[in-house]
Amino acid sequence: MIEIHYTFTVLQYRHDAWSGESLNVGVLLAAQDVKFVSMKVTDTYERIEKAYPGVDAFKVRKLLRAIEFQIRSVSSRAQRDLIPEHELSASAIAKNLLPDDDSAFRWLESGAGVTTSPSDELDLLYSRYVSRWEPQSETSAGFEDELFQLRNKKLGVGYKWILRALYYKQSFPNALLAQGRLSIERRMNLLELAGLLEKTPERPRLTSEGVQALRKAYGANKPPLIDFKQDARLPGKGDTKEFIVGSSLASSLAREVSSGE
Repeated sequence: MIEIHYTFTVLQYRHDAWSGESLNVGVLLAAQDVKFVSMKVTDTYERIEKAYPGVDAFKVRKLLRAIEFQIRSVSSRAQRDLIPEHELSASAIAKNLLPDDDSAFRWLESGAGVTTSPSDELDLLYSRYVSRWEPQSETSAGFEDELFQLRNKKLGVGYKWILRALYYKQSFPNALLAQGRLSIERRMNLLELAGLLEKTPERPRLTSEGVQALRKAYGANKPPLIDFKQDARLPGKGDTKEFIVGSSLASSLAREVSSGE
């Protein structure tokens, strides 16, 4: 796969510039080599309203949508080669849109990285800097905290539903239905917090509790083969069932997850 260099910056909302308090509300990513420019902004304003009672949420929403619209315009012009390549960095685009002043919005110092998919990378950055802190978000820290509490609990029916949710996409948080790199990373993180998976220097592996939970989820001595290439669906009644056990199960899962297949 081709590695693509990108830059990004986070948009913050400041209700009072003098207080120094701010909330992350969006992420802008630009990859000049492929003329990719895109931005994701929050569509949940409860956190802003709770932090700043009396704030005009409609006005904040309107301003964010205006910024998002301008980014789409920049992206369109970039695709038509109407913007010089040296201006297609996140910091340059951000500075042209919003000057560094005492307004309600400001950009953080830009970062950079390498990816094979700028759109997937934008999803990852948005999850890391914005959506995980939002109330009622399926990707929020609250859901992770709930799983974390299960780490020290006795293996029980809760693990069954965790596994069905994370691997088989049933009884799910909606965020786990997303495809691509973000979805894989999210499932791995949640499994780790639940004590079902451990990240080793070599590769992620199922813990002994993870293997037991997978077996218990099906009420069988041997768990079914998990095949991410087939979207990790449960075997149908007419399908041939293939089984793997023990460390082979952990190794197979690790290969599937780490390769993103």
